Amino acid sequence: MDGKGGAIVDNFAMRASSGIHIAGISKTMLQQYDRLRHYHLVIVMYGLNVANSNQRNYSHYGNKMCQAIEHMKSAMPSTGFLIVGIGDREERVDGTLRTMRGIKELMAEQQNIASTEGVAFWSLFDAMGGAGSIAKMVDSQPRQANLDYTHINHLGGRHLAQLLYDAIVAGYENHQRRLAYENE
Repeated sequence: MDGKGGAIVDNFAMRASSGIHIAGISKTMLQQYDRLRHYHLVIVMYGLNVANSNQRNYSHYGNKMCQAIEHMKSAMPSTGFLIVGIGDREERVDGTLRTMRGIKELMAEQQNIASTEGVAFWSLFDAMGGAGSIAKMVDSQPRQANLDYTHINHLGGRHLAQLLYDAIVAGYENHQRRLAYENE
């Protein structure tokens, strides 16, 4: 039913999931999906619900996510992978909103996962504007994030999706230039 051109998106979302469940999808099923639609890029975007203000060490999560990424890569060896790091999330401390403790540590673990697995990483946290950015999105007019100071809404999503799209296109164009240079 999809057209022949442009980007086609399959969304394997699971609300409130850490992402480690991906390792439980059978390799055969992943290969069948890939045969039907050969995926050029799989974007892995999980972790916001893993963030915890009392946790600083996310290595166990990192190990499990590495297993999930390895599982997908083995099923789809000619597919590129991109990990989108978590965005900003606020917590109230002494009556003041601030970026949740543990966000930066989890984001660093996600960067480590990407490095370990040899896949790309894009920082949603930085794209949003860094620490305190979700509060700014909530306060913006029109509002771009929900009053839970955790989740963006459709307007914020549209804005951030454009930034991600621009980053992917720029990366692709840079790759094409590098290939042309290497083949001279």
